[in-house]
Amino acid sequence: MDNTSESVYTKLQLEGIDKVGGVRGLDWVSEDVIVVDKENKSLAPQLIEGTEQYPHNLYLQNLSTGADTPLQEGDQNYGAAQVSPDKKYVFYKETNEMVGLGYILGLESGSPVKVDEAPFRVEEGEWADEGHVIFPGMDGIIYRTDVQGTKETVVETGESYVHEVMQSGNIIYYVTGEDMQLTAYDTDSKQSKVLKSSVVWVIPSPDGSKLAIVKRTKPGEMVLVLCDSEGNEQAELASGQQVFGTSWSPDGSKLAYSLTAENPADDQNGVFITELDSGEQTQLLGDIEIATSCAGALPARSCWLQPLC
Repeated sequence: MDNTSESVYTKLQLEGIDKVGGVRGLDWVSEDVIVVDKENKSLAPQLIEGTEQYPHNLYLQNLSTGADTPLQEGDQNYGAAQVSPDKKYVFYKETNEMVGLGYILGLESGSPVKVDEAPFRVEEGEWADEGHVIFPGMDGIIYRTDVQGTKETVVETGESYVHEVMQSGNIIYYVTGEDMQLTAYDTDSKQSKVLKSSVVWVIPSPDGSKLAIVKRTKPGEMVLVLCDSEGNEQAELASGQQVFGTSWSPDGSKLAYSLTAENPADDQNGVFITELDSGEQTQLLGDIEIATSCAGALPARSCWLQPLC
């Protein structure tokens, strides 16, 4: 007899891979358009440490046609672009080695505004919601800037080095100190609470009910753990020498990440997806390491994970 019951297990299968050469994919604008970082070879190369290098600029690339539309071009290097949740703005940086000036660019207006007059670390800064970018300054203070360029102080941490700043609803998460303490700051009550230590970074789920936390357990080992919003560990999902690119699916049911195994001979390298309900782990790519997060596409796509790098 035909089994008409739905299977409890939904084993993911890789249907195919589309490769886009010569660019670093950064984020989705729509189902067919992504923001990419690539060399602008129409400009003169610059001599940097004895090597000629073209400036890196930002473009919108149509995956169906392959056509590029300039997003931010010029003699400076532009990168680290993130599209706002409502797909109306792009947050990016004019980079200079390890720091950069932040800008917010309207995709329709095309007029960028500065996030801050001072540069901050290139790897920092996230969309707090549809209208604000949140980031730590070099002074240890956490700031938030809206899409018109108005900046406000959110948290005076009292620490000299603050990193991995993320906002989920009314809670701001950040990491400080030599023991890498993860702190949650409630913007309503103005109260802070230390949740965990040895935290490399934290990624809240879309609804804020769970935290994907990468922590360092010993030299040469990182562990990806699933926690509730208070930092209480619920499951260990993966471990290795490095865990990169952690990203949630839009519905919060899956986690994607890139893993570098502790043992070079181990085949547990590449891009994985874990289904949280079943704990089922699927290896999508075994011959690739990604440099930035796995970008979640629109929920309408049959496959939400697209490793663009």
